[in-house]
Amino acid sequence: MLDKYRPLSLSEVDHNHKVSSQLLQFCKTSNIPHMIVYGPQQSGKKTFIKLFLKEKYGNSVTNLRKCFIEITPNNTKILFEYFSSKYHFYIKMKDYNVYDRIIIQTLIKDISKTKNILCDHHIIVIDNAEKLNTDAQQSLLRTMEKHMNNCRFILLVDSEYNLIEPLSSRCMYLRLRQPSNYEINKILQKIIKNENITIKNENIEKIPSLCDNKISMSINFLEFLIFRNLLNKNIQECYYEYDKTQKAIVELIDMLYKKNTINNFEAVNELLNDVIIYSTDPYNIMKRLFQGILKNKNKNICELVFISDESYNNLTYHNKPIYHLMDYYVKCYECIHRST
Repeated sequence: MLDKYRPLSLSEVDHNHKVSSQLLQFCKTSNIPHMIVYGPQQSGKKTFIKLFLKEKYGNSVTNLRKCFIEITPNNTKILFEYFSSKYHFYIKMKDYNVYDRIIIQTLIKDISKTKNILCDHHIIVIDNAEKLNTDAQQSLLRTMEKHMNNCRFILLVDSEYNLIEPLSSRCMYLRLRQPSNYEINKILQKIIKNENITIKNENIEKIPSLCDNKISMSINFLEFLIFRNLLNKNIQECYYEYDKTQKAIVELIDMLYKKNTINNFEAVNELLNDVIIYSTDPYNIMKRLFQGILKNKNKNICELVFISDESYNNLTYHNKPIYHLMDYYVKCYECIHRST
């Protein structure tokens, strides 16, 4: 259902109309700027750029070819995957850490040195660009300046603050805000009408907030309700069945405020491991835990915010997320029960 109702052009997108109009203007000019597209997770960054490239260069940009480049720094063999079409390259950064700079130097510099004979520039889309370390960002900055005539960069990030200032100053910012409840309801109503489904209005109105105002999650949840024939059941209970991560988060928050939790840290550790398997996104897990803590009355709220900020930074710049999530949980437990 998600693929069926995915917009096919920028004019069909039902949110962030200002960004759509800006990208449509760029489609009419040959000299597009370097861009930083930023916004919350699942706000549509990749969708907007795909539609922009499709509008500018045609359907051939959807014919992506999987490519690999092998790099061997310090006798360590790393196989780096990226995608390419006739007009653009799509690179998704992962946790390569010290090898980021080598990847930038070997792959992106080689692309940037050549001229694209089919269009004015190579378009290089770097997803998760905030995962590039400082050395890699500085290397990317030098590449931007040296090969300005051959390529244009589009950086997709959750937050613009994770990029160094000299790099971000060379780019135009496009901010995608999280779609509102009204906008997601409008999309869901359109799907319900086309699929000829009967569902209570109050249930439709609850879906966006349950799904953190994420369009793809809201549509997938609606499809889950249709498939399981749960359209007019208790929507909250149905959501816990759909999203096992949220159900586990609620259990973790309940355990956090029980005084005997210190005896149950082994069970907490097992539950956190299960949550990581369900979610695969440790940042989202920490965010949900923090939101659950904020809903309770806490005397040491300032200290809890400081702990959350420090733990989020540790999670961002280090590996092994289970260690940092467990450390965050223990620190929050200690802070909460010190104030009671």
